[in-house]
Amino acid sequence: MFHRLHHDRKLDHFVKIEDDGNETLVATIEARRVQVRVKELRQFLAVKEMHIAVQFDCREHSAHALHELGLEEGGRDRHEPLSCWGLHYGDFRGLGGEHKSFSRLLGKRLVAPLPKEKSGFWGFADEESKEYERFIIGLDGNGDPETFTSDPQCLGNNFGANPEAPHYLTPVQFRKTVLDKYYQQPGKYSIEDSILRCGSLWLLQIDNHHEDRVCAWLGDLGRDLPHTEQLHWRSHNTAPTGGMSETYFRRQILAQFADTDRPELVFQQEFHRLGEVCKLSLGWPLLLPLSEEDAHYYKSLRVPSTDEQKDFDEVVLALAKILVDSLNEKELLALTPPDKRGSIQGSISRLEAVLGTCGAQGYEQHILFLRKLQNLRSASAAHRKGTNYRKIASEFDVDGQSLRSVFRGILERAIAVVEYLTALARSGKLTPHDAPSIPPRNAEE
Repeated sequence: MFHRLHHDRKLDHFVKIEDDGNETLVATIEARRVQVRVKELRQFLAVKEMHIAVQFDCREHSAHALHELGLEEGGRDRHEPLSCWGLHYGDFRGLGGEHKSFSRLLGKRLVAPLPKEKSGFWGFADEESKEYERFIIGLDGNGDPETFTSDPQCLGNNFGANPEAPHYLTPVQFRKTVLDKYYQQPGKYSIEDSILRCGSLWLLQIDNHHEDRVCAWLGDLGRDLPHTEQLHWRSHNTAPTGGMSETYFRRQILAQFADTDRPELVFQQEFHRLGEVCKLSLGWPLLLPLSEEDAHYYKSLRVPSTDEQKDFDEVVLALAKILVDSLNEKELLALTPPDKRGSIQGSISRLEAVLGTCGAQGYEQHILFLRKLQNLRSASAAHRKGTNYRKIASEFDVDGQSLRSVFRGILERAIAVVEYLTALARSGKLTPHDAPSIPPRNAEE
């Protein structure tokens, strides 16, 4: 409780969440052993102004006499600043049954607290000075990278500070792969429209509206990122090949509203809008929310940063989970004519039957896309790749363009599906087939 440790109940581990979001194993509990890191133990003792005592009393019996073991009866005691102990040998003199001799180690050891100024806690310890990485902000006359510190105190601003230094709002550019670390740990990090956050520990505003790069302001990198994260970003730092995106520039500099055109961010917005419209118009979701165990599929959905087949398979699987596996079959069944309910199998076929029954227009292309997406998932991520994969891959032109471009196109078609479902939910056409009609109460209704 003192260190606010997270208890992993499955492993019986106690984990400390550092300020930068990294995890440190502090204590483990096993059947016959408890282990605690000395640093956290001594920090606790520093604030408690106490020592902790480890007392031990160990006995061993032997079937041999002392002289057979080369030992003499008696022993010695030792006293040190933080410990005292005694090791003694004795003879049972016929009273030990099958045992003829014994030894006993008896003592106590104290664990001292850390000095309060080294306890690491506010009010006692001196605040450690933060380290700042240097980032590439341009190229010099020889074409070599030109770097500058991200320490905000060393940067220029609009109020005359450090006039010879680069401005706080100097764009810094990174490879798109800089975000992969965070997408791979959606339980800890979240990437949103212009925001990267690590729970409630830290937040960095980013320009994630480019196809091939990520940008951030030089001053924000130093102010908002822990040093360990600065090191990660520095490893993906590249010389600038362009400025901030128009979307980010309008928001940050011109203080204007601007919509993003990045498909993963648009998909998040439209998916959220569909949920809100279904809640207000239908009272139930067309697409069921993912379970806690599957929530990472939604959080990690994006156009991959590389053309690796593994990354492509993962995002195809994620999108199929969100759009196909999450269709609300229970409510769709209630919307299906009673005479057809037993003959229709599969969530996509149920949706198709409902759309046809309710008189929806233009749904065929969306149904076709969902079937192709399901087939691509089955042929690529769910099973060994073979002739089925080659067939469905050709329909998405996998061989004719990069996998990143392929999935961007897939995600744009997925956005169209979500927008269509949103309009359908608003239309009022999705009512149970056998629901009784309710006459209006007055002419205005």
